[in-house]
Amino acid sequence: MPHARPAFRLGLVLSLVLGLLVGVTTPVQAENGDLFSWGRNDDGQLGDGTYDDQWLPVSVTPDFPDKVVAVAGGVGHTLALLADGTVWAWGRDNYGQLGNGDAGNSPVPTQVSGLPPITAISAGGFHSVALAEDGKVWTWGYNIWGQLGIDSFDDAQLPVEVLSLSEVVDIAAGFLHTLALTRDGTVYAWGHNAFGQLGIGSNENQSTPVEVESLSDAEIVNVASGPAADVSLAITADGMLYEWGTNPAGTGTRFTPVMVAGISDVVDATAGYVQIQALTADGTVYGWGDNLYNGTGDTGFTDTPQWVMDDAVAVVAGAFHSLVIDEQGTLWSWGRNTNGQLGTGTNDHESLPVVVQTSLRFRAVAAGYYHSLAIEGDITLPTTTATVNGEAPNDGWYQSATVALTTNEPATTTYEVDADATQTYTDPFSLPDGEHTITYRSTDLAGNVEKDQTLTVRVDGTAPSIQPIQSQTLDPVSLAGAPVTFTTVVADNLTQANELVVTCVDQFSSPFVSGQYAPPGMVTTIACTVTDLAGNTASTVFTVEVSGSSDLFAELREMINDLNLTGGTGQTLLTQVAIAEAMVNAGQSSLACVQLTSLDLQIKAQESKRRIDRRDAAAIYAQTQQIRNVIGCGGVPG
Repeated sequence: MPHARPAFRLGLVLSLVLGLLVGVTTPVQAENGDLFSWGRNDDGQLGDGTYDDQWLPVSVTPDFPDKVVAVAGGVGHTLALLADGTVWAWGRDNYGQLGNGDAGNSPVPTQVSGLPPITAISAGGFHSVALAEDGKVWTWGYNIWGQLGIDSFDDAQLPVEVLSLSEVVDIAAGFLHTLALTRDGTVYAWGHNAFGQLGIGSNENQSTPVEVESLSDAEIVNVASGPAADVSLAITADGMLYEWGTNPAGTGTRFTPVMVAGISDVVDATAGYVQIQALTADGTVYGWGDNLYNGTGDTGFTDTPQWVMDDAVAVVAGAFHSLVIDEQGTLWSWGRNTNGQLGTGTNDHESLPVVVQTSLRFRAVAAGYYHSLAIEGDITLPTTTATVNGEAPNDGWYQSATVALTTNEPATTTYEVDADATQTYTDPFSLPDGEHTITYRSTDLAGNVEKDQTLTVRVDGTAPSIQPIQSQTLDPVSLAGAPVTFTTVVADNLTQANELVVTCVDQFSSPFVSGQYAPPGMVTTIACTVTDLAGNTASTVFTVEVSGSSDLFAELREMINDLNLTGGTGQTLLTQVAIAEAMVNAGQSSLACVQLTSLDLQIKAQESKRRIDRRDAAAIYAQTQQIRNVIGCGGVPG
């Protein structure tokens, strides 16, 4: 981890690098954040107010105005990023690397002047780099090789913006060169290039950022180097590692990036003067270069990655020493220990990992040339909640869907939709039609990375189709009317045909299916509706006219009128007929049958009083029975 950002990396999957690197946000108050340092201190780089080396971790003094969320070390200076977005510096200032206007060395932290809110920092050998929340890069300090990227070779005592860069998401400072990664995956490099560390195919120094063109198709997500390194590193989205510049195994230089063989699933990498360390997604640390300093415990040199230790979540390298945080927050170290930079309480060198002698637990670690730094803190992961806002889902489908991601603490949330490009979450986002998998995670201000979470959302905002059905005019085939046959042809963009639901009803909302009889003497209106899994609908309406019963009611009225009944009796009987006919036209045959029975009873009563001739009554009974047969009633009353 050549540069420092709010960082303690947990959730060992490749996406933790994406979650850490893509996007920026203004830091706010973080938990814990006490800063400790140890090792060489001749320039005051430990920040403890003295110039004495320390063989065990000591607290950086005085207290900062806010929590420390990131730290970085150079040859003789140190940088710290606070939760409020300010940058502080201490130690050597011979080239202006403290960014305070040539105030001289300082054994205690002083605030860097003139910076906007910052989200990441990195320390080179004698220069400093900061990434602002707006994606701009600022540099200050030593510039004889153009490592500040400001189109000059003059040192800068105060921060200067690198004007040719924007939308930067990652930075890394080497010994005398600098790297940057933009949001579109482009890698830029500038500064010292005698060993090919700029990766541009030549050894010409550059005072402004130039693109590392051979990586244009590599989908880079992280760049790395180190305060003592003349080598550059880049990690791809699929966990492959590229290396260029000085070969730590002493086998020459590489002027363009070369993929490192023998390692995959890389999520972090760092370079020292003679060693390279890499961390893979399963928590394994690898080392190559000088075996005395890469943690393998061997002798000689190797140019292929070798196993060092397991269960790690972060690794950094100084000049000749390296540090690791494990899953429990314990610090490990190995390499040269002349100034106590291993934190073991002695100055004995170690070729294998040993535990730093402290009972504290740490969430972030950094290495200067001969000194070490770590931020105390518990290992706590942020939690992200995904909420789908949209029309109520039917069987898991939404007609429209907007996804909102919220966290339980200040954090940067990144996500991918259907494994597409990683995006930084800012506002709820809508999803198009289809079944989608959203993968998301959050990185808090201390760099704690949540494990990947997934959410499946199915969206269908497009209505299905149903072909129109032709209206029909039918003659009755029986007294019940005529069967209506029809076929519904339906389709949908996402729902399978056998999953589409088709319902048909008549004008009275009664179910109607193909083959069902329509009553005679009236027009039946049938509406067929198709519904897909998301609840989208489409309808078609057609009519069926069956000739029949209206003529029978007309004949019945004529027969009653011919009776010439007095005293309102005839009108009462006609009213019964009208009600029965209205019930038939309304599709309420059962009620019509009741009215016809009532009519028959009243005719019978008039017949018994001899007001209606028996032959006329019989004719009326026959007529009402015919209507009953047509509309499906029972027989005449006894």
